[in-house]
Amino acid sequence: DEFRPNFPGGKRNFEWCEGSEPSKVNKETDFVHFDHMGGAILLIFQSMTLEGWTDLMYYIEDSFSSWASIIYFLAVVVLTNFFMINVALAVIDEVQDQFRNEAEENKEET
Repeated sequence: DEFRPNFPGGKRNFEWCEGSEPSKVNKETDFVHFDHMGGAILLIFQSMTLEGWTDLMYYIEDSFSSWASIIYFLAVVVLTNFFMINVALAVIDEVQDQFRNEAEENKEET
């Protein structure tokens, strides 16, 4: 604990010079983390929808490991998209069966 930097005013608790306060380079990276369950689910959902997943992969690749992030994100994208496609096809098939049953019932009534 004694070697951990104290960031409210810098490493040695000095005040920041005016205009030199640390700021985020990319504001959109506020939610790119696995620190808690909500952030992790949001990151996985964003990868699952294929909206900007490569940017997320590159952010994590820069901060952790190239191979680990590539393998993780490809697995997430492939597995979740196969799951989503199967769910979408199941819903379409179910609706089509309902329409077919309704059409057969209407045919029998007339």
